Amino acid sequence: MIGFGCALVGELLLGNPYGVSAGYIFASVVNYAVARRIHRQIKDRTVIDVDTGEKLEVKAARSTLFWIPMEYWSGILIVLGLSIAIFPSGP
Repeated sequence: MIGFGCALVGELLLGNPYGVSAGYIFASVVNYAVARRIHRQIKDRTVIDVDTGEKLEVKAARSTLFWIPMEYWSGILIVLGLSIAIFPSGP
């Protein structure tokens, strides 16, 4: 959502493919910052089973899209933005 929103704003502001490219590159920075902030707050937990006294490690859920961690999407957005800048289409 962040990537497409920033690309749309870039297109509307500049009106050319370089606006879309700048939007995706800006979105990658925002996406990485948001992902780091979210994952810094999520911590793994250790719980103890009352019946057996056994310790269990519970891994925290991580934010993913199509099984790709959120931080990695920043790199994908950068590649997408650079490819649009290098290979613009249209008149």
